Amino acid sequence: MHPDPATLHALLARVESATGADREIDGDLALAFGGVPDDAFPFARDAAWTYRGRAEWVTPSPRSLGLDVIWKAPAYTASVDAALALVGRVMPSLDVVIGIVRADEDEGVQERAWASMRKRGAWGSHLIADGQRPTPALALLAALLRAKLAETEHDA
Repeated sequence: MHPDPATLHALLARVESATGADREIDGDLALAFGGVPDDAFPFARDAAWTYRGRAEWVTPSPRSLGLDVIWKAPAYTASVDAALALVGRVMPSLDVVIGIVRADEDEGVQERAWASMRKRGAWGSHLIADGQRPTPALALLAALLRAKLAETEHDA
């Protein structure tokens, strides 16, 4: 699935403003990049079909027992493994580098996670996109969204 630039920009803004795990962002990333099962629909927790959020969906049961299975979006914003799996699925040809940046600031030493996405070429690799965020998963997602935006804008 190829999300449009407006969707990518909106997701990037939300990832950049996040300070930790966010299940709504996880759900929207799954929707944007085709990670939601085709037969799923948003989860409702009561008879009034109160909307619970975009991070959980109901899929019809594989058995005809009248039961449904709850499908949950991967924890992209909390887990480096989940974020790396998304990167591998969405942009498999890019290399990923993750690290920690330490900076002395007025408030003391600040640490932030850093991630970059690089493309290998005949003369080494070159930077496609990077991101700095409070956690490695968020830094990786910011880099992914920037790389996807660069690809989208290049193709336009």
